[in-house]
Amino acid sequence: MERAENEDLPTLSRWLDGIDEHPLLWFFEHRVEGFVPPGAGYDWWNDPVLIVVEQTLEILEAAGPAGLSAKRRAFRAYRGRGLVAFEQFMPMRTELVVASMLAAAGRPFRFNTKAGPDLLVGDPPRFGIEISSRRPKRLSHLATSTGPDNSPHMSPHMVALARHVATGVLREDRKVRQARIMPTVLIVDISGTDLPDVRSWSTTFDPLWQPADAFLALGAMYSSTTSRIPEIRFSVNPYADPAVLGALAWYLDGVTALTDFADRVAALRR
Repeated sequence: MERAENEDLPTLSRWLDGIDEHPLLWFFEHRVEGFVPPGAGYDWWNDPVLIVVEQTLEILEAAGPAGLSAKRRAFRAYRGRGLVAFEQFMPMRTELVVASMLAAAGRPFRFNTKAGPDLLVGDPPRFGIEISSRRPKRLSHLATSTGPDNSPHMSPHMVALARHVATGVLREDRKVRQARIMPTVLIVDISGTDLPDVRSWSTTFDPLWQPADAFLALGAMYSSTTSRIPEIRFSVNPYADPAVLGALAWYLDGVTALTDFADRVAALRR
């Protein structure tokens, strides 16, 4: 790919250097159908999807958390182009986005390279953040009745589906084992699904909790590919140790996109 002086995306370009096949390379190409005049250029350095990835990687490199080199190798290992390949890459992007929120706020953390949650928070690590993606497509047909606001996303069918998806990942054996290593928050990326708006997910999730549940909280995340800041809403485990919840709430307070956790913990205390 040709670069324009002072107009390229230097951090992303380094992460992709020497790679001929990667989901993000699709966004470096001119994809408009039809006739393309000879010599017509494509300003890939202005592509909003690539700009967001560049900003995310730049923040992470500036922070330099432990495990970043291993994450870079995993980032470079993705192959393929097109929508399917990009969809497979999205869990990696989600983890990097959440990590960049911690890095931008100056909170110490590291990428986990062993068994356990994806992100280890604190120095030394005291908490974990486990990130999962659940992206069931084309589920609108299940919304055969609507809620009070006449929105199919809040229909009883869609709420039931959301709860089914949530409990599936909340009590998945591997996830539970990870949560038992240290106090852990689970964030599920629902971007691109027909599941309810994340703003309603505290109400949706709150009835799910059981005394044996291992996670401190369950977060629903929506992330646009053209915006660095995701939207995350949490349901807090009412059976979790209040002291542990309070300590993590204090740690995450002021971290962009994660402040809802502190708000929910405060609400439990009232």
